[in-house]
Amino acid sequence: MKHRDEITLHETDRAAWVAYVSPGMARSLMLLDDDGINRTWPRMGRDYQAAVWEHLTADERNRVESARRKA
Repeated sequence: MKHRDEITLHETDRAAWVAYVSPGMARSLMLLDDDGINRTWPRMGRDYQAAVWEHLTADERNRVESARRKA
């Protein structure tokens, strides 16, 4: 999908956009350090957080929870 198409999807069908971008965000989130997770996670909408959560392994979920406890 082209960047402009993604923006249009975000503006017109957030649920579809969240489904489209959440696997990539799950991968990207795991590349961040704890501070990065704590800067990123609260800025994501609750629907986005839930969708990303579904793409994380149990160990990755534990890492996010641990980082959030340190916030």
